[in-house]
Amino acid sequence: MSEPLKNKKKIPIFTIIKNIWRREGEKAKVRKGVKQKKPRGYRSRAFGRVVFWVAFGFMFLVVITNVFSSETVESKSESVEVKENMAAGQEGVQYAKNFASQYFTWQKGDNDDWIEDRQNRLKPFLVKGLDENGGLNVSKMEWSSTIDKMNLVKIEEKGVNKAFITLYISSKFSKKTKTEEVVKKDDKEEKKEVEKEETKPFVQYFVIPVTYQNDTFGVYQLPKYTNVKEQTKVEPEERRGLTEYNGNRGKVESFLNTFFTSYSQDDSNKLSYMVEDGTHIQGLNGKMKFISIHNTDIKTDKEGNIQTFSTIELQDQETGTIVQSDYSLVITKKQGRFLVKEINQ
Repeated sequence: MSEPLKNKKKIPIFTIIKNIWRREGEKAKVRKGVKQKKPRGYRSRAFGRVVFWVAFGFMFLVVITNVFSSETVESKSESVEVKENMAAGQEGVQYAKNFASQYFTWQKGDNDDWIEDRQNRLKPFLVKGLDENGGLNVSKMEWSSTIDKMNLVKIEEKGVNKAFITLYISSKFSKKTKTEEVVKKDDKEEKKEVEKEETKPFVQYFVIPVTYQNDTFGVYQLPKYTNVKEQTKVEPEERRGLTEYNGNRGKVESFLNTFFTSYSQDDSNKLSYMVEDGTHIQGLNGKMKFISIHNTDIKTDKEGNIQTFSTIELQDQETGTIVQSDYSLVITKKQGRFLVKEINQ
């Protein structure tokens, strides 16, 4: 080993770490003591960046929230979608009428062929297991039946694709009877057997239970009979939000007579001079003749319009038939003239 290497002094590792720590501490003091100058507007730009990112984050959250909430609403609306009750619809009503037509049509004969014929016509309607005669006691039937008319009275929903369809049925029942009558022949009285046809009306409210399954309609219970009160219990319409008219009633009534005379005789073009701009009223164009006006009630609404309610008597030009109809008008007054804004509102 050479002499220079032998004489080289070794420095302990602890001393090296201590010197590095001291130098770094002195540099830190220097940096801390020197105040760094920032460019003009630095703080404003920094604040602007903060505001931008906060606003961007807020808008991002709003968009995400709307997307997910709309998807949730759509999924909820799909889940609560109400399906139409097919049995209570127009097709269900027509099906019930078709059934009633077959039910109340038969021609009683001397044998039982009429029973089989009626059963075959009812079979496509009746759900399996129901009486093939639809509840009619054919063994004791003495009459034939021809349906006259039927009208829809009421529809009652009875569950999923089920409904009770109530029809007003008018049918003519008839049967042939034989009686003995005394007749004169060659100045002598003789008894003779005469065959006559007896008829009776059959009028009932007939309830048909209709269902819709597997893309087909069916009568799922035996039909029933019911009673319906024919006298209406509907209350007269209230004219809410209207007050009594305090103007010259005579002028309003005179205008009504003039208007309905024109309404019965003229078309929309000739009638337009009595109608507010933008309102189209089609006149009767001479098909009906105005006779008179009755029971006129004159009111005022919140907008200051005049509202009239009258019974108008008209006569058909062809047949002379006289009818009465209720008409209501909304009338405005512009530059001293009455003009119709609406009819039968």
